[in-house]
Amino acid sequence: MTRLPSKLRDFLMVQKRFTAQPSFSNALGLSPKHILQKDDSETKPLVSTSKEGVAQYCYRYAVPNHACVKSIDGRDDVFPTSAILAVFDDLTTLAIVNEDKNARPGVSTSLSANLSPYGMTRLPKAGDELDIFVKVIKIGKTFGFTEAEAVCSETGAVIAIGKHTKFLNTGSLLQKVILGPTILPIASRAASMYQPNDSNATNTISMSDLFRLDPSREKQDGSILVLRKEHMNPMGTCHGGAIAMAMEQFASKTLTESGKGSLLQNLRLQSMSINYISTAHEHLLFSSENSFQFESSAMIDVRVSGDHGRKTADGVLHYVCIDDTLREISSRL
Repeated sequence: MTRLPSKLRDFLMVQKRFTAQPSFSNALGLSPKHILQKDDSETKPLVSTSKEGVAQYCYRYAVPNHACVKSIDGRDDVFPTSAILAVFDDLTTLAIVNEDKNARPGVSTSLSANLSPYGMTRLPKAGDELDIFVKVIKIGKTFGFTEAEAVCSETGAVIAIGKHTKFLNTGSLLQKVILGPTILPIASRAASMYQPNDSNATNTISMSDLFRLDPSREKQDGSILVLRKEHMNPMGTCHGGAIAMAMEQFASKTLTESGKGSLLQNLRLQSMSINYISTAHEHLLFSSENSFQFESSAMIDVRVSGDHGRKTADGVLHYVCIDDTLREISSRL
């Protein structure tokens, strides 16, 4: 018995048919195949919990082992702030698709996430289950606005909150026709008759390997990431969540190389906010023009350029040290 909204199931069926290759959503465990299998097994897929005129959705997410990375101090394998933001990216997009009459996935313009005191001291680890709650605030002719919240399934404590804005008036004419209200159900039935060969689509590459940055030849203090299929979204451009995770890796590297070891021991990425400017297909170049480090916090401004030097994104990452006061507040939650 399906619990996915029928329109969203149709969208995922079409997407699955044409995006069988590895993708970043697949690396997160959020590919169309993953979500449809959860629906078929009735293990809490993306279900609608809308009430009082506000579109709301909930998804039970299990943190994959390969999606965890070393914390900035190198002591623990955790599901980092940027990975939570990437999950927000995918699930808010699906919520917009279901609420928009033309099922437009759009492209991200801004994306942000903030850890709660509980999340600061208890970042998720492999196997942890999170309930992701999504609200669609508004969908207009041009933009869609959403909010998201990650909650520990076991304790009910809020781990992080986020916001996501998407530009919706994009896509080819063919895409707009296929995703339209008349053709989408027909396209879904046609897609179900043709199963792609996805034997190579299972992606268990570790995030540490996927986001291994190389020194840049263009900027002395910069780093470069050569893009591969596992970084991409279904449209064949770099996934916004992948850019976020690479940003955190670069910022952590910058802090580590600063030589302030005492600062790193209890440092956590408390918040990150990203503006997306253009798409990228081949590589990403990361640099930082402004970096502020204080006794118990740090803030890094990360600039990203892509193919042919085009500005791709910029972000601000705010790190905070965990102290006894924060631990005490967290223990009460």
